[in-house]
Amino acid sequence: MQVSVVVPTRNRRASLLRLLRSLAEQRFPLREVIVVDSSDVPASQAELQRPFPALRISYLVSTPSVCVQRNLGIRYARRGAGPTTQRQVQPGQQEGPELVFLCDDDMEVPPDYVGRLVGYLQDHPEVSAVSGLVIEPGQTEAAPSQYPVASLGELWFRFIFQLSLWGEITHLRASGLRRVLYRLLERYYTRKGNDVSGAGWPVVTCFQPPAFCTRIWGLGASIVRLDRLGDAPFDEVLDPNGIGDNYDVCLQLPGERPVAVLTEAHVSHHKSEDNRLPSHVAHFRRTLALHYFLRKHPVFSRWNRLLFLWSLLGQYLTTFRSRERDRRRDLRTVVGLIVTDRNPYVLARKQAVSAGTTPGPERP
Repeated sequence: MQVSVVVPTRNRRASLLRLLRSLAEQRFPLREVIVVDSSDVPASQAELQRPFPALRISYLVSTPSVCVQRNLGIRYARRGAGPTTQRQVQPGQQEGPELVFLCDDDMEVPPDYVGRLVGYLQDHPEVSAVSGLVIEPGQTEAAPSQYPVASLGELWFRFIFQLSLWGEITHLRASGLRRVLYRLLERYYTRKGNDVSGAGWPVVTCFQPPAFCTRIWGLGASIVRLDRLGDAPFDEVLDPNGIGDNYDVCLQLPGERPVAVLTEAHVSHHKSEDNRLPSHVAHFRRTLALHYFLRKHPVFSRWNRLLFLWSLLGQYLTTFRSRERDRRRDLRTVVGLIVTDRNPYVLARKQAVSAGTTPGPERP
């Protein structure tokens, strides 16, 4: 199976070079690495190619939007030909790759990473995408990609307000009546599986080795079957940072749990501060993006959107304990934009549909 890598980048030259170095060390041969650059001062293909002669690098320049950049890279990979030169296709050889490795520019992948993921896809044709566990700054390989709740009370709170869970809950301990309540919640989330809450927030509580499947996962270090993606799978209505874009793409993939995650395949996310939004701004945009997806995708109903507003009340209550005034203000703003039908993503999609640049209207 052939793999093309798509790397959107902007003003992160050092991070990009570190990623390319790790891609050059992959034991599985890569068909090409497509770098889609929106930097203020773009690089050049020769500048990137020179240190990594083993890689076949294609260099594209784009407007600064991670969704636009990813879509451009995917279309380039699918065509199997560059903008100015046609690639020579040998008899019996596929014109384009079967797989696309979507990789953020501040990742660093170990030499066996791509090979592990490709091997899993070969053995599991029902899976649309596969990723490893992502090690964030400050985390270790002992428990990467998890942000478990600290107490049974927090678990109940998240259940009542249908908030996100991202981590196993088996570490919690309780006795007496609290143990009965814990067992009820444990049974509920076990039956639910790795899905979304009634309010639309991701719920991932099973990290069972050697691999588990989930409905929602970050695709910043994932390999996806190209035939399961549309021509422009990343919604270009979203803001330039693409907040929420992976959630949207996962909902488009076929199957109830379309993404497999290999627990023994680890990738390092260095989380470059360049071009990174402050956390409260990212949360503000992510919340508006989720409301937009609840309107966009037919799988969600009016009931889900009402539960989403209920979940925002739960988030608002948590800001008093954490003393996050910025986030409290942002939540009030979000609710105001939603109830007055002024979510900027919803409005942008309406404009795009009216202009004929986006297929399909969002649901009322």
